[in-house]
Amino acid sequence: MSAKEKQRIVDAWDKHIGKNNRLRRLASFSSVREEAFRKKFKEGILGHTRLTQEEKRELFVYAGL
Repeated sequence: MSAKEKQRIVDAWDKHIGKNNRLRRLASFSSVREEAFRKKFKEGILGHTRLTQEEKRELFVYAGL
C-alpha cells in the first residue's frame, strides 16, 4: 500500500510544481504561499502512517524539502 501512497504524493508534488510554473509565468507567484505549502506538505509526509522512514526520506529528497 505504501508504494501507491508514495506515488500519490509524488504526483501531488508534480502537480504543485506545474501550477507554480504557470503562476510564475503570469507573475502571480507568492513566495509566502509557497513556503506555507511546503511546510504543510512536509508535515503531511511526516505524519503519514503508511510510509516507511526510508520512503519519507525519498519524498523529501524528491521534493527538495
